[in-house]
Formats: sequence, structure tokens, C-alpha cells
Amino acid sequence: GMNTTEGTGSFGYYPDMASYQETVINAIGNNAEMGPPGIMHVYVGKSGGNNFQGSVYLDWYNNSLQASNLPDEYIARGIRKGGNEMLKYYDFNLNVGGPIKRDKLWWYFSYRDQKNAVANPAFRFDKTFDTRLWNPSGKATYLLNANNKFIGYYQWGQKIQPNRTDRGGIHLDPESTRNQNSGSWVWKGEWNGTLSNNLYVEARYGDFGYYFPLLGYGDNPFRFDTGTLIIEGGDQRWQQDRDRKQATVSATYFKDGWGGSHNLKIGGEFDLETQWNGYERIVAGNIDHRLFNGASRTVAFGFPTASGPLGSKGARKDMLMIAKLDQLSAFFSDQWSLNNRLTLSLGVRYDHYKS
Repeated sequence: GMNTTEGTGSFGYYPDMASYQETVINAIGNNAEMGPPGIMHVYVGKSGGNNFQGSVYLDWYNNSLQASNLPDEYIARGIRKGGNEMLKYYDFNLNVGGPIKRDKLWWYFSYRDQKNAVANPAFRFDKTFDTRLWNPSGKATYLLNANNKFIGYYQWGQKIQPNRTDRGGIHLDPESTRNQNSGSWVWKGEWNGTLSNNLYVEARYGDFGYYFPLLGYGDNPFRFDTGTLIIEGGDQRWQQDRDRKQATVSATYFKDGWGGSHNLKIGGEFDLETQWNGYERIVAGNIDHRLFNGASRTVAFGFPTASGPLGSKGARKDMLMIAKLDQLSAFFSDQWSLNNRLTLSLGVRYDHYKS
């Protein structure tokens, strides 16, 4: 029920796929409840039940399980032995759930930890390209009575890449790479109510967001030779944060007759989204020097757009570029089944955006 799209185009964080009971990918035929066009991915989180149960999963291998076909002539030119082979990999998951009070209150928890180390041909220093993703997630379900259920859900995702590269060049030392240690989250509180045999109501409020810093290391002057592709010096220190507060209310009415069976749904939602963006420095010294085979080509001067150090969720107060988008929506849909072979998905939707 929570929208975790980053802006308009991509998944906004790295989720724990082991924590989901069900995933659905709808390529076509989405009803008016879905706002933007395109593919809709739906993820349903696991819930605890009356019986305690859980599972442990481990996936692991190292470089002894992978062969190399990198020619010696490439290594002689300076490509480090190992090429871009996977050197280490593991994926661990623990998920457990059960009752706090049988038939009344249940809990569920999952923890995912993934890490890999890859030999990077662009590194001319003795270091691997490392990535780690870890996620804790939890869900609590409370059945007040036969007709009213309350749900609380939370998932955090952390991504760590200590030597991230985005410019496509060759790095002589770690100083010219950037450090990513970014966090993301999604949470919600929800009420489901069955008001009659035909009428079902749901209401939820929650939040999706992340902080995303990319922080250059060294303070030596930055130089990028687009002829030799060698990058030297300290790269940019930049951060982007996003937060989207969301509230949704809808009612579903089931009706037999009127030429078939109908699943009528009416609802509305609002999203309040804010994005923060700032540069602590464009590159080291705020002077971006570009060369071609050793000859100077361009020099660009930059100006910071952050008033303090970046690298944490609390740094958004120091980022000077702020964008907001408020979205108010209303929709009505009818899933009309005329017979066992024909179903019409009808609907109308209204969206109002204020940026």
C-alpha cells in the first residue's frame, strides 16, 4: 500500500525480498487506483500466525568456485589479475514470526545481510569493489474483533559502497573514489474494517524516504584525463535526501447483479514529498580540471550548495536546494465480471499536483 517509487522512474530502495509473502507484477490492466502509467510492482509483507515458525537462509561462495579467462597480455598492460571476478559473496537471512496472543496479536521479523567483493579492473590499487546491503523489517498485526484489524509495518535498508565509482575512469588510489553509506526506509500504520458482508474499508498513513550521500575522500586537486581515463584527486561530496508522507482512505463494495458481479472501489490519497540536495564541494578545492592525454582542456569552478558537512540523515538541514511536490488524488473503479470469461476494469481518476 505504500508508494516507494523514486521520483517518477525507479524503485527507491533495496528491499529484503525474503520478507515478502507475495509479489505481483502488473504490466497491463491496472485500475484507476494506480496513479502513474506503466508497470506496477506489488509487494505483500509476511505476517506472523498462531504458530511460531521461522527459517534461516545462507548463500555463500568465493573465488575458488570461479574460473578466469583474462589473457596474460591484458595483465601485462596493467589490468590487475582477477579482472572483474567475484572474490567473495554471501547472502544471509533470518525470518521468524508467531503469536504474542493467539487469535489476537501476531508479530513477524526478518533480517537480511548481503555482501560481495568484486575485483575491479578500473582499480590500480590493491582493493576490491565492495557492496553490502542489510535490512531489518518487522510487522505487527492486531485483530481487535472479527471486523477490525490493525497493522504496523517497518523496513529499513542500508547500502554501503566504500569505493564507489561513477565517472567511468581509472583510479590510481582510493582517494579518487567516493564513499556511499546510505539509508532508506518505508513504514505504515493501517486499519482494515469489514463494515458489512458487502462493504470493506481501509485507511493507512506512512512514509517512504532515504538519505543518499556520495562523499569524496582526499583533498588533493581533482584531475580527470579523458584521453588516458585516469582520475586523480578528491571527488565531489554530495547528498540527496527524499521523504514522501502518504495517506490513503478507500472503501470497497461488492455487488451481485447489474449484469454481473461488481467490485466497486472509491478512495482518495495525498502524498507530500520533499527532496533535499546539496554539494559540500563540487570536487576537491571546487576546481574541476579536465585534461586530454596530459594537455589541459577545461577548468570549471564550482560553488557549494550545502552550508555544513554531509553524510547523514541529519545533514538535510544544511542542504540548500529543496524541492517539494504535493499530490492530491481521488479515484473510482469497478471490476465488472460479466461472466466467467469477460471482466471489465473500469474507472476514473483525478490527480492534482503542486510543485
